[in-house]
Order: sequence, then structure tokens, then C-alpha cells
Amino acid sequence: MDRNRYLFFANECVGLGHLRRALSLARAATDADRSASALIVTGSPMASDYNLFDRLDVVTLPALSRDVEGNH
Repeated sequence: MDRNRYLFFANECVGLGHLRRALSLARAATDADRSASALIVTGSPMASDYNLFDRLDVVTLPALSRDVEGNH
């Protein structure tokens, strides 16, 4: 049986909006299709602080840092 798999990327240099959006989209996709799974790839160390759910995996990459001027 083919299963849908969804991949989301949340670039988190500033704020958590992208991560929250990716989590919402992943939840909606897996709720709509009970055989689907999702993966979120992010640089946010905060990803594990959220309530993750079945059929969702998160990969946390080393985060980029910025100085006070916004440069990497």
C-alpha cells in the first residue's frame, strides 16, 4: 500500500512562526489521511518542546546564528 509522506522545512533563525506553521500543516495532512506520515526538518532547538504526535518525526539541524545586525 502506498502511503503519503510529507516533508516540511522550518527555517528558524528568528522566531517560531515557521515551526508552528509546519506543525499545523503536518497535523492537518496526517489528520486528513490516517495512513500518511510527516517529517519536519528545522534548525530550531525548540521543536522538541512542542507536543509532537504519532506519524510525525522531527530532525533538528544545527541552527544558524545571527549577530545584532542580522548577519550570519
